Amino acid sequence: MDYVFRALSDDEFPAWRTFAARSGALPTAWPSFYLACRASFSPELRAFVLLREGAFCAVLTLEVSARGVIGRTARAPHNEHHPYYSLAWDHEPETARQLGRALAEEFDAVSFERVLLGDELWELLDLQSGRSAEHILLPSTHTADVSMQLVRPLERFRKERSHRVHVTTRQKQRKLEKAGKLTFMASTDFDEPLFEECLKIETLGWKAREGVPILSDPKAAMFYRTLAREAAVDGTYCLYQIRLDDRLIAYGITLRAGRRADVLKISFHPDSAPLSPGSVLSLLSMEWEVEGNVIDEYHVGGPSEYKQQWIDQTDVVGSARYYFGLRGRAQYWSGPGLRPLIQKYPRVRERLSWAKEKLSRT
Repeated sequence: MDYVFRALSDDEFPAWRTFAARSGALPTAWPSFYLACRASFSPELRAFVLLREGAFCAVLTLEVSARGVIGRTARAPHNEHHPYYSLAWDHEPETARQLGRALAEEFDAVSFERVLLGDELWELLDLQSGRSAEHILLPSTHTADVSMQLVRPLERFRKERSHRVHVTTRQKQRKLEKAGKLTFMASTDFDEPLFEECLKIETLGWKAREGVPILSDPKAAMFYRTLAREAAVDGTYCLYQIRLDDRLIAYGITLRAGRRADVLKISFHPDSAPLSPGSVLSLLSMEWEVEGNVIDEYHVGGPSEYKQQWIDQTDVVGSARYYFGLRGRAQYWSGPGLRPLIQKYPRVRERLSWAKEKLSRT
């Protein structure tokens, strides 16, 4: 079969969306995430497509460097608001092999950060293509992707949750209901005034004191605004919210695709903090997803004490890096390939330290 690897143009986004839906692509592999990254943290980001007989079989996004002494390199987009990297592909082993060959022909090194290492793609990629190559998968020692499996029916889901967490959260819910009319909603259409209301709520609590709310960073604000607007076009956007007497007290900015929900940002009004509206929102949104039968995995990002009470699965997140040809192998042996030798042979470490000191004096 004839395979072609090339840049993907903006007017091909409808075809990308159709392919992403058909292939069960995860939320970060859709046009919305690409456009959000390109508009904020990664202006040089480019999209590429692998075609088989003219039909889409893989789409990925990469930041490409100009060819220099170390060769032409590419890396997946990554920032603190990017939960993980994924690409859309048809899950055919031959597609992985052809994609690997295309990358090896196009670049001297490719780095994918924050990938879910359980995905078979990273092992299937055949990056030889007639060129000597190095391939390493590096599990992260400080990050992971935590999630909950949404079992059905709803009665079973409730039964299998932690009894203590379930009872405590229901008690908080009842206290909220006594304080006024409590309403849970899940919106899949982008409502700009509502979205801005959510962002303002985040500036009222502890995040405002620590200087990390979205609105404190223009790039982060651009990222989330673009992502929400474009995800609504993709059909992957969802905003969970609970209101007390029509007043917004908690929300969760979420992407839903590939039978997976990624809760990217959850926050609540500080006035309601004693009644744990964030926990109530989490429980009600999970139950809504269980009843909807569209989502099987509910992901909440990196682990924390708050999230640990909900999750029942932790996926290993790490790096997948590939080096090809002479330039790529030179990069490998001057970096990742050299580190084990330095650790194993103290003499090598001493000589490198000596050389570094000499260079610093010249």
